[in-house]
Amino acid sequence: MKFPILKSCSILIVSAAIVFIGYKNNACSFFYDCDEWHYAFFNPEVIQQPHVESFFVTCHGLHDNNFIYSITDSSMAEWQQYFNNRLELDQLKQLFQLNQNETKQLAQSIKQNTRVNQSLSKLFTQLAATKNTAAIDYFLWAKKTEPLVQAKADYWSYEPTVIDTAVYLHNIADLKALTENTSDVFLKQRYAFQVLRTLFYLDDYQACIAFYNTKFSSIKINNSITARALSYYAGCYYRLKDYATSNYLFSKIYRQHPALKESAFLSFHPWSDSDWNATLAMAKSNTEKETLWHLFGIYADPLKGMQEILKINAKSNFADLLLVRAINILERDKLINNHEGLFENEFYNDESSEIKIFDSSVSFRAFKQDTATDTLIKFVNNQALQNKSAVWINAAAYLNWLQKDNKTAAKFLQMLSLFTLDKTSTQQYFITDALLKYSTMHELSKSNLDTIASILNRVSTDTRQGADLISYISASLANHYLAQKNYLMAEICLPNGKHFYKNENQFEAMLSFLSNTNHSVFESFYIKNYPYKANDLVEYKAVQKIKAGQFDAAINLFTSMPESGKKTLPGNPFNIRINDCHDCDHLAKQNTIFTKQSYCQKMVDILKTANSSNDSNTKSYNYFLYANGLYNQTYYGNGRTITSTFANESGYVAYNPDGYSIGGCQMALKYYQLALNFATNSELKAKYTWMSAKCELNNWYASRAFKQGEKDFEAGKYFKQLKTEFSNTKYMAEVIDECGYFCTYMGKGSKCIKNEY
Repeated sequence: MKFPILKSCSILIVSAAIVFIGYKNNACSFFYDCDEWHYAFFNPEVIQQPHVESFFVTCHGLHDNNFIYSITDSSMAEWQQYFNNRLELDQLKQLFQLNQNETKQLAQSIKQNTRVNQSLSKLFTQLAATKNTAAIDYFLWAKKTEPLVQAKADYWSYEPTVIDTAVYLHNIADLKALTENTSDVFLKQRYAFQVLRTLFYLDDYQACIAFYNTKFSSIKINNSITARALSYYAGCYYRLKDYATSNYLFSKIYRQHPALKESAFLSFHPWSDSDWNATLAMAKSNTEKETLWHLFGIYADPLKGMQEILKINAKSNFADLLLVRAINILERDKLINNHEGLFENEFYNDESSEIKIFDSSVSFRAFKQDTATDTLIKFVNNQALQNKSAVWINAAAYLNWLQKDNKTAAKFLQMLSLFTLDKTSTQQYFITDALLKYSTMHELSKSNLDTIASILNRVSTDTRQGADLISYISASLANHYLAQKNYLMAEICLPNGKHFYKNENQFEAMLSFLSNTNHSVFESFYIKNYPYKANDLVEYKAVQKIKAGQFDAAINLFTSMPESGKKTLPGNPFNIRINDCHDCDHLAKQNTIFTKQSYCQKMVDILKTANSSNDSNTKSYNYFLYANGLYNQTYYGNGRTITSTFANESGYVAYNPDGYSIGGCQMALKYYQLALNFATNSELKAKYTWMSAKCELNNWYASRAFKQGEKDFEAGKYFKQLKTEFSNTKYMAEVIDECGYFCTYMGKGSKCIKNEY
């Protein structure tokens, strides 16, 4: 009969470098990481085991999905050793990546000592220096089998695969002969591997099995090829529907070859009771039995897997991965309030077949039942008490907190405090301790809050679990404060940013709170982690003064908080161009580096000089510089960051007709006109009028008429003035050359730059 718990969850991947049969990765979305949609407080890395990270719980098929490269890395290392490290890794990779024709040309060049193209010259030199033509011949044969492998493994092709089997049958005969006649054992094994691979992809599974048993297994080298060949051998049994044998063989690959752990697991399918019992009967040692139950636990039922493993060996570490998987599945599926509906579908359906794709996050749906949860926790508690393992005691403490059995959780934490723990286990202890203490607090008194902050201070945010813990408790505290209408403390615990600061009273209250130097332990912890500091708030206020043209007031605010207003500006805010080019200004060499504060001081000095001077040229020039500063702090200028703050990071919120510094530039226009009034020559007047025209256009972009599409822009006062009064100036000639649209307005037609493309 079928296992009720398995529900035909199956897939076969023999090896990335070998065989792919029906695999799809169950990624949830390209737009978000589904694993981030829920809290997870138990770190599976507490088990401190190598090569198991891919099997930590995830909503994807496997946690890392990087297994397709590891076996290739092993093979590369073996070839480097075979060539006595006379081939650099880059050249060896290049050799692997050559196509059949390129390999043939390279081989001919080496044997005949003829030239090769420049891209292959270093590879040619290094291979020729080895004087190993037998290895080069092997690569030629390996490339001959690649088209068959690629054709069979191309899952993305919609065209039917056409294979000329006669060619490959002929190749098999030659490869078998080479296997027999080659004295180099390293190459002999690889020729035998090519025979296996070709037979498998020609679907001649019985012949593949026979060749493995009679020829390949007699070659006594243990390396990556040994593992890959065993995978093909196991894959043949799977294709022949001998699932009992294939499961047993894949369990051997899983245990013995770390580089193929993931693909071996994904090829493991206990389809039915009879298959599974037959697989178990093949196990020749307790270690093999433990491995089988370990894989069963990952695949279907971690609790059952743990129970059977520990019956065989009470100290087995094969149960540890199943333990952390069970906990992570439980916290994902049941006891923590996760995103509803995200994990409701048990398996991802492949509509093209009956195969259903393994999903790591939902391999044991029985945790949906209270009795299964109780059984798991009772089992873990007993094991923790019997084995007195730090991993299991840590797990028991957390599981009991999940089950809201705080008394038992505290007992296990007390036991754990007597151990000398590694860093990961220590952090898990801190996390469970914080959760326990927070959940048992009856009131949020100053003393209790300081205690929580002290515990949270010990928790590292370098891991997801630590970050989740702080986020979880902070969100809970924020909800508590919101219920009390204590919006300031709610904001400190769970920042809402610019929405909070829209209220002036809240702004002032927060500025006072952050500026205060006398804080509790709890307040200090959250202030330390709060993204905004007092100087950010002061800068925000100063920017509002800058937008209003009140530069003296902005300077006073900046100087009241030494760290505010010190950000450097990316370009010189007093330079302008005919056409705005922020990147050009930002890349240009800055003889004077401005900050927000020094910019404000310069604006004060320039205006003072302009207003107090009796010289027309001095007045005109300084009004022009002042207008440039005002222009560049708008959306259109090179100093947009002058008006950016934490509440408006970019400063780009465009087309606001009420705020000159965001959309229009009415204040800049005023001072360009003052500069024009005091100008003494037509070239300067043309420049100032051009900048006035740009402001006029920018103000149009900020207008209601533009935003609502009521009508197109019509040439205004300053465009007409440029045409009628300054069309013969050199400056206007430059404008016409640079600005295609103004050129068209001037009636230059096809000569305009915008018509030359």
